[in-house]
Amino acid sequence: MLLMNRCVDRRLGGVRGRDRVATTVRVFAQGVLLGSILLNEDNHVLRRTPDVPRDVVLKVLVQFTRCEEQDGRVLGRNGDVYAWRVRGERER
Repeated sequence: MLLMNRCVDRRLGGVRGRDRVATTVRVFAQGVLLGSILLNEDNHVLRRTPDVPRDVVLKVLVQFTRCEEQDGRVLGRNGDVYAWRVRGERER
């Protein structure tokens, strides 16, 4: 029932507050944009680009939410270094 209500809300054009994108985090590998992580107001992941590994998403979330960092680097499970940056207002 809850799932059906969410679909109806989206069809009617209304997007709930928890479903709105509040923050976009860009992830880079070797200086090239790899993808994005979209967060809602509660800093929960709404979507992520499939090219961004799950472990990297988790590490970025920890740095962003707990350490309040706006950019940084994380080491992926595969040994690659990933850079990330919160997309600012000017970049939209």
